[in-house]
Amino acid sequence: MALFGRRRVVGVVARLSWSRVVQLEQQEWGAKRGSWVPTGDVRNVHRHTEQFWATVTDMQAGTTGPDGTPGAPIPVTRQELQTRTYFTYELLEWHKGRTLTENGTSRSGLKWPEYALETGERVHGTKETYRVIFDAAGKQYETELPEQEWRELEPGGAYELSLGLFGGVKRVAPARLLAPFRQSADEPSCTVRQPRRSPAGNSAPRRAAAELKVPGLSPVPAAGAAPARPSHCYRQHQPTGPVPAR
Repeated sequence: MALFGRRRVVGVVARLSWSRVVQLEQQEWGAKRGSWVPTGDVRNVHRHTEQFWATVTDMQAGTTGPDGTPGAPIPVTRQELQTRTYFTYELLEWHKGRTLTENGTSRSGLKWPEYALETGERVHGTKETYRVIFDAAGKQYETELPEQEWRELEPGGAYELSLGLFGGVKRVAPARLLAPFRQSADEPSCTVRQPRRSPAGNSAPRRAAAELKVPGLSPVPAAGAAPARPSHCYRQHQPTGPVPAR
């Protein structure tokens, strides 16, 4: 495996979960203040005046030079009492309202929250999350998937997980040569041996094989050999058709 390449493990679907959220907004009157006459959905508009001290800058003539030429103007600041007008009013605004949520661990119960909009309410947005936990090689991997991919997962099924540099699941695909299965608590763990195909013209299969540790699965026995593990371990798809040359 390359230094920064992805590694792959086979994981078994241990738990599915989902969540769907509808966020509502509620219209409310809010107190406002402004320098201009307000417009729009406003009420209780009142005009006010107030006095305040403002900093004013005056420009004075600079010092005249020896030849009688006026010098550059000099800025001089002072405080001046002034009057200004402002308006107070109430503005109809949208604020965060009710949050409606549905969640579960069964695909049969998948649904959106039921609700009826009340006066002054509207839907701000929706959010849906579909998550899955895989058991693989004594570890658990959790990831979020699009709804369609999540629906296609089979509880107890084996899938190939492509892991990123920090161990996060980047891709989920059906494990090659493996069929979805369910494992009971009393079933032993088995090893799946995926033989490599031989080059064209060589009828003897290569001895080298990639081993994937998967609970509930065992090596595929050689032709004519007696199974070394219980029959539940041999749940694999056998490839059909001629073996293509590599």
